[in-house]
Amino acid sequence: MDTYWDRIEPHTRSDELEEGLQARIADPLWFLARQWQLGELRGEDAASPIHLRVDVVDAKLRSFRNEAVAGASPEAFPTARPLEARVEAEVVSTGPGALQLAAEAGLAFLRRLDGAGLGALREELRRRFPLDVSAIALTGLPVREVRRIQLLGRRALDGRALLAAPRAGLVELAPPASRDSFKRVLQHWHGEIAGRFVEPGGSGDTWVDDRLEYAFTVAASPGDTDLVLSAREYPGGQLDWYAFDVDPAASHELGRGGVTRQQLEVLPVPLSYAGMPSSRWWELEEGTVYFGGIEAGPADLARLLVAEFGTVYSDDWFVIPVRLPVGSVARIRGIDVIDTFGGVHHVKSTAVLDHATGAERPWAFFELAGDPSVAAGANPWLALPPTLNGALDGEPVEHISFVRDEAANLAWAIEQTIETATGRPLSRRLHVGLAQTDGSPAAVDADAAWRYRLQTSVPPYWIPLLPERVAPELPEIRLRRARLLAWEELDRGIAGAKGRILAPERALRLHEEEIPSSGVQVTRGWQLARGVDGRPYLWMARRKRPGRGERGSGLQFDTLAR
Repeated sequence: MDTYWDRIEPHTRSDELEEGLQARIADPLWFLARQWQLGELRGEDAASPIHLRVDVVDAKLRSFRNEAVAGASPEAFPTARPLEARVEAEVVSTGPGALQLAAEAGLAFLRRLDGAGLGALREELRRRFPLDVSAIALTGLPVREVRRIQLLGRRALDGRALLAAPRAGLVELAPPASRDSFKRVLQHWHGEIAGRFVEPGGSGDTWVDDRLEYAFTVAASPGDTDLVLSAREYPGGQLDWYAFDVDPAASHELGRGGVTRQQLEVLPVPLSYAGMPSSRWWELEEGTVYFGGIEAGPADLARLLVAEFGTVYSDDWFVIPVRLPVGSVARIRGIDVIDTFGGVHHVKSTAVLDHATGAERPWAFFELAGDPSVAAGANPWLALPPTLNGALDGEPVEHISFVRDEAANLAWAIEQTIETATGRPLSRRLHVGLAQTDGSPAAVDADAAWRYRLQTSVPPYWIPLLPERVAPELPEIRLRRARLLAWEELDRGIAGAKGRILAPERALRLHEEEIPSSGVQVTRGWQLARGVDGRPYLWMARRKRPGRGERGSGLQFDTLAR
């Protein structure tokens, strides 16, 4: 009986991949022998794909709805700007750094006046639109921050008030001969300030306080019913197809919309990448990628699969170039492959083939959870949201760590950093230290009387989260932001929550499962990116990231001390 090898694969008993992937070479006769062993000298009675017919449809995403606000109405879908800019944007005109933004807007207007030769109107505008800094809490701020706020109050004007003032009345401030020039300056300044920041639409921001995540939906209408893509657990950062699920029960009431269909005649392109292994022995490989350098143990299946695919199966794949519009959902209706012998092969979706077996599908790629297309015999939808390709991240102006404290049987929200009135980050530890006149520990008198303390002190930027039942008859627990008794003895300017994430102006209750034993971190910071229209977009965004483990506050009850 003759023996044939269809494929020879590297195999080694060593834990290292390098020896198994090596191809030690000898003389030309050795090369010919290896070609014979691997079947390179044997003709195959098989065909190769040379042409493809692709039938693809797409439907544009037409609406956006804020799911953080109950009963919010759908909005027009943002097509030019990145979707993250709408989802993550929050109101900055009333935030902690609103004073700095108002001063910057006012100074920009004064500079435009100087450029137009209307600098004589500076003092009158400052008198009419003064920048009020009297309401700014200066307790605990560094000296440089205090001086900056005072300087802004003397030199700048309130750009917010100037922006809201009627233009007709402002033009009257200029001399009659200069009113046209003043009007042009005012018009250009209004356009500059209006497009400076991205702020949420009429339904408000999409941040859900009790989940520490964003929640929203987008919808298209590829048929008689809406296709609603839900992203109710978006932690911030960058959106992609895996952030969305199909919600069959939801609807934006769009009605029947337009569907674009493409019937393409394309050539299949072999898949290639830098450093790809050569498929023949007489070729010299590029050293950009070295698969033998992959460090993987016997149980590291992910890396072993990557190495095996790259070295054995990577030349079996073809790429079909299909252009689809950004901000849409698309579906491949069918692919017909024409081979070198003229045969036509209809390629079905892997999802449809797996569903036909009736077995549970343990894994899917580039598919939206909840998509009912496969059950109906159609190929699944592919989401192409207009998301960021890259962005510039500013330094976080606010940083909160949500941690578990098993010793005290509590959860804590630790305000690491908060945003000041000048828009700059400030460490809460520094904030508290500057507000205290003397931070040195008191001397212990051995003859002093013992003192009973109901509870020990905790830094005033550690905000407790107390467990409480959602309802008396239900076992579910929520974490409610609370206060410490020791705060009554401290300055109100340094005790308790001060940032926007903890929302000190309203009650805050978190779902218990949102703070695991490892904790979570939430930050606020500026984001700058360009949209598909080429314009820059600037917005304030939040990010939710894993924490660094449990923390101990040192909180104790019923203690005695001298």
